[in-house]
Amino acid sequence: MCDLLRQHGCDVIWTDCDGDVTSLVPLWLDAGLNCMFPLEVHPGSDPVKYRKMFGKRVLLVGGLAKHQFAFSRKEIKAD
Repeated sequence: MCDLLRQHGCDVIWTDCDGDVTSLVPLWLDAGLNCMFPLEVHPGSDPVKYRKMFGKRVLLVGGLAKHQFAFSRKEIKAD
């Protein structure tokens, strides 16, 4: 599927991911997926670590503790 999408000019192929995806990132990159979302930090996903490990091969969207969005703006900024 990723090869087909690339043949038609798609540069960003993303997947919705929940939980700690550390062990999956290299597999996804090898398969052609290059963007992960929402990249949840509270179960263990670490966008800084991924950037160091994979450079600009990986596109990262999120990197927030999404449960925090239930709180006030002040609490979100503090987090």
